Amino acid sequence: MEKSALAWLLLLVVFLTSACGSNPAKERKTFLARANSTCTHFQTLQNNVQFPSINPLSTRPSHADRARWGLALKQIANLGRDEVRMLQNLKPPKDLQTRFRTMIDTKTSAFDELAKAADAAKLNHRTEIKPLTTAAQKKLAQAAKLAKGLGLPKCE
Repeated sequence: MEKSALAWLLLLVVFLTSACGSNPAKERKTFLARANSTCTHFQTLQNNVQFPSINPLSTRPSHADRARWGLALKQIANLGRDEVRMLQNLKPPKDLQTRFRTMIDTKTSAFDELAKAADAAKLNHRTEIKPLTTAAQKKLAQAAKLAKGLGLPKCE
């Protein structure tokens, strides 16, 4: 009879531990708050990057001016990559994992395109800038839609 009582006690402890261990609604709320906070932080940093007032696609700017523009764009790309790294450290609820991963991958690809455009500007390859920035903009728009669907308005 002692073994039976011990088995019931262990079963009760396991049940209580599993019942108290997680709260899906709280976990979701915490995840969304952390992700939105991360995106807000990096958005603020990106908004503070100063671009030279030139059109990098024009033939008028000097190589140095276009390179300075490329440096500013590279800062945006690097901050975006940092944002993605921080977001990857978060653990989304199971029902959001696949869509969150897709958003992360889309943002990563967009920031890679921006970095290539920045390199093109620094190398004075004017004609390569527009296709790369256009591709990045499309990917960032896709990421924004995914973010909105996830409940991450600050990550749009």
